Amino acid sequence: MTPARSSVVLRMGDKIGNFVHLLVTFLSSFAVAFAQQNSCVMKSTYSSNVPENVAAGMAMGTVIVLLFCGYSLGISYDAKLILEKGYTCTGAQVMNVIFVVLIGLLASGQASPSMREFAGGQAAVYKILETINREPKIDAYSTTVSHALRV
Repeated sequence: MTPARSSVVLRMGDKIGNFVHLLVTFLSSFAVAFAQQNSCVMKSTYSSNVPENVAAGMAMGTVIVLLFCGYSLGISYDAKLILEKGYTCTGAQVMNVIFVVLIGLLASGQASPSMREFAGGQAAVYKILETINREPKIDAYSTTVSHALRV
């Protein structure tokens, strides 16, 4: 690089560096001002979400406890059957049965929200079939005028 060109590059670098410094300073002060202005909103939002999050955590914890209790119950019952009743099955077969039952339960849990949609669909079909099967008050093939139709 020539000395004249390198001095231009250095001045451009200084200008770009100053611009970036000003931009970062502006954005950080804007963020601080915004956070201070909305701190009461954030506190109220945080405090209103705490009970919901506690309930969701308790529900998830309950599901996990039930899952592990299901594992332990299945293994202990199968061990009892093997030892006391003389069943001939391997540990792999026991685990297969446990996983099949648990996966089936999880799949039925995934399908239950759709059952509500099926119930809504059945209600709609019932109304449609009622409309199709009803007897009309007007006879389409009659040549006489009914008193209900006279104005």
